[in-house]
Amino acid sequence: MPTPDHAIVSHPDEPALLRIEGPIATITLNRPAAFNSIDLSIAKKLEQLGAQIEASDDIRVLVLEGAGRAFCAGGDLQTIGAAAAADTIAPVVGKLLKHYHAFITSLRRMPKIVLASVHGSAAGAGLSLAFVADLCIAAEDARFTPAYAKLGVSPDGGGTVGVVASVGPRRALQIYLAEDSFSTAQAYGWGLVAKVVPAAELKVATRELAQRLAQNAPAALAATKALVDRARSSPPLTTADSRKEIGRQLGVWQAGLYQALGEQGFRTSGFGPYVAPESNAPWFTCWARTNADVLPKPRALASTTNCSMQTSLFIAGDLQTGQVDLAHSYVRSIDLNAFQFSTFLSRQYQPSWFGTGARSPKRLTAQQCHEDFIEAAADGAHPMLRAVWCARAYREFDGLYDVSLVAVTQDRSDEALVSRLNMQSVTFENAMALATRFLETLQWKK
Repeated sequence: MPTPDHAIVSHPDEPALLRIEGPIATITLNRPAAFNSIDLSIAKKLEQLGAQIEASDDIRVLVLEGAGRAFCAGGDLQTIGAAAAADTIAPVVGKLLKHYHAFITSLRRMPKIVLASVHGSAAGAGLSLAFVADLCIAAEDARFTPAYAKLGVSPDGGGTVGVVASVGPRRALQIYLAEDSFSTAQAYGWGLVAKVVPAAELKVATRELAQRLAQNAPAALAATKALVDRARSSPPLTTADSRKEIGRQLGVWQAGLYQALGEQGFRTSGFGPYVAPESNAPWFTCWARTNADVLPKPRALASTTNCSMQTSLFIAGDLQTGQVDLAHSYVRSIDLNAFQFSTFLSRQYQPSWFGTGARSPKRLTAQQCHEDFIEAAADGAHPMLRAVWCARAYREFDGLYDVSLVAVTQDRSDEALVSRLNMQSVTFENAMALATRFLETLQWKK
């Protein structure tokens, strides 16, 4: 009986097979005697499997591969020839394409990363399938053959979407109209193939790449794919309207990220008499250190946990959206008196903690700061925490900000909890939602 992590869910005689291993699904085109060419039976099966994968919340990556000696030889010539002889080309091919294009549409729409693994030949619709995928890995000796122009037809199977997005319109015209076939090395040089490996290593390399992709959080995968797809049709960054649209797109991406953060919540960790949040999100990395203040005596000792988000999105050069960093320091005096310790804590609100050096000042407005005193617990039995948050707006992108928060909680003269939250290139609503949750989670141990 198959386990959830290794489930074979297709009969081996089906024209297309589905294998699911944890968060990775693999569709294998299974007409090796016909070089996996597309006929009505495989088109119907692919439509069914595509819908099944799209509906699954457990699958993060879909791999497309071919059985036998080729990835996919394109449309089935026997089907097309028989239809031509019977003068039924339009209804036969139309029915085939209806099911096959439904599958292609699901590949573009599904919130999963689609990875094509190409060996042997990818011709016609097979070439289109390889490049309509989000990423393509190929064997060194694989060949790509457009074939359409010689047959007197235009490209099908959604291939122009991936090809034009990767190489631009001029190169796309060259590929479809002036190239009989091209090698994996050429495809890699043009940006159509992400990785080239020896044929004997293709399966292992495909599995490794799929596993690497599957390590990303589902919300990050889905939102990043959606944002990149929108960017393909977005205008350049030369007009105010286009920059506003970029800001809107980034907001959509962040909404998914912060929803995922909010759903998973914060894990609380003890720091002396305090409890501070750490993220439960799997794409955060946390580390700890203990150090004495670098100033000469008198000194304070700080035990700090830092957390940094490992998933971020870069757009327009060095503009980075969605980056979140957390830091919590339990600070206690070694030989400071009460006044000295209070002065030491006030230094935690220096501008350096608010990311002032992280971005070019030409791209950001002046920093605006606000201070609040907030109860650390609803019962009023605990002292107030001092919270200062600062924000700077991006001049080019409406609705985007760098936002930083520093909160200090102290009820004794010789110890305190200093917590920091930095967010880069975020919408103000997302920043405030996360900062509010962050502050609500700070509490005192009883």
